Amino acid sequence: MLVQIIPQYILWHYTLGLRSTAAFGSNLLRFLFAFFSLSLLVRTLFSPWRRLGEGYAKGLRPSAWFETFVINTLMRLVGLLIRLGLIFAGVIALLLGVILFLSLVIGWLLAPVIIISLAVAGLFLIIT
Repeated sequence: MLVQIIPQYILWHYTLGLRSTAAFGSNLLRFLFAFFSLSLLVRTLFSPWRRLGEGYAKGLRPSAWFETFVINTLMRLVGLLIRLGLIFAGVIALLLGVILFLSLVIGWLLAPVIIISLAVAGLFLIIT
């Protein structure tokens, strides 16, 4: 019975199991990309934060126009800084996700070898 199970397990481990592991990694990276909305953050990098800003006054008043210009520029800078921080956090999360995924795949590929090696080493320690 064990002779039949081991080849089936190895077949599953290196086909369906590996495919499921790859799907998990792909879903993780897609989730992180969508969670941080990286494409939206890049597209709206110089937009005012949360649409904060003032409308320009009607008429010819240079001081009011300058005040509005400064406030709107500051809101765009605030938006830029916050979005850059979020983009940085998203890129770090994606890099950690890639590292996790690669570690998982390598661990998955080596798991049978590691298990057999540990079992043999344990038996060797018991015998000696």
